[in-house]
Amino acid sequence: MQVSSKLLVRTAIVLLGLLLAVTMFVVVSNANNQAKAMTTTDWATVATSINSYVTSQYDSADGGEKGYLETAASVRAYLDTNSDGVLLGEGDNAVNAPVLVDVLTTQLTLIPGTSIRLANGAAADTTNGPIVAGKVTAHRNAGFSTEIITYCLTGHAQSAPTMAYGAMSA
Repeated sequence: MQVSSKLLVRTAIVLLGLLLAVTMFVVVSNANNQAKAMTTTDWATVATSINSYVTSQYDSADGGEKGYLETAASVRAYLDTNSDGVLLGEGDNAVNAPVLVDVLTTQLTLIPGTSIRLANGAAADTTNGPIVAGKVTAHRNAGFSTEIITYCLTGHAQSAPTMAYGAMSA
């Protein structure tokens, strides 16, 4: 059986047309699925959430630090409710104990009751954010506080993760 050259040419043209149509479909489909920059509306939503978080805790009487900074004494009060000098020891009421996040992993000593230890540079990244959220959820489900206290031995590296956790909770 012989195939005519006209039929072969027509078949090739139909297959090329079909290939072109499939290629165009794939290109158009992928264009709709590509990551896009945030729109002005998206940025406004993020800004509103962060502003809501910040203003809900702002108190001009203390220079705006209320809700952001805790003294060592106030953290100790959360962890040593019976004032016996033992943090989260026998007789302490842990209901108000916060989720403690240590962001300075180079130190060997942990504050008793520390929930999680993370490197400061990665404390609020996309991997560790959900881990901290999971700790807070487990803490809440166990009947404890959902407050997060992020601390660092030097007292200055905790600021960025603290802001990130606040924005995530908004």
